[in-house]
Amino acid sequence: MRNKSRFFLGLFGLFLLAACNSNVVFESTIIMDNAVWNKSDIAVFPFTPRDTTTKYDVIVSIQNNSNYTYSNLYVFSEIRFPNQQFTRDTIEFFLADAAGEWTGKRRFSKHTNTFNFKQGIQFPYNGEYIFSLEQAMRCINKDCTLSGIEKITFTIVER
Repeated sequence: MRNKSRFFLGLFGLFLLAACNSNVVFESTIIMDNAVWNKSDIAVFPFTPRDTTTKYDVIVSIQNNSNYTYSNLYVFSEIRFPNQQFTRDTIEFFLADAAGEWTGKRRFSKHTNTFNFKQGIQFPYNGEYIFSLEQAMRCINKDCTLSGIEKITFTIVER
């Protein structure tokens, strides 16, 4: 009887894993040394799509701790295409609400916010695309560093 229940428990676990199967085609995490993001440290994520007709969603997750002194985070984003053309934009990520309370998922003293960076995009050229994120906060210290940013996770999901 015990073997039967183990079998069904294992089978149930496999079904759960299959149900949770996502369409993630790329995921990379950059961990900031000592939870400090220097202005000169640009997060780079190279990605080569499987085909040019598929649509993708691009997701950025930012984990911060309580040493981060702002409620938002400005970032310069750049996408460099295989033909060396590029797009550049400034993005504001909100990490706390209007009352100053951290948002996102909390685990111990760390908070992770997940943002839909780009939705339903296609990659029109074959080859490698290079995504980069550079912190764009106004500098209040000589080194232009941000304390409290733990890590950035960059995910591309096939629709």
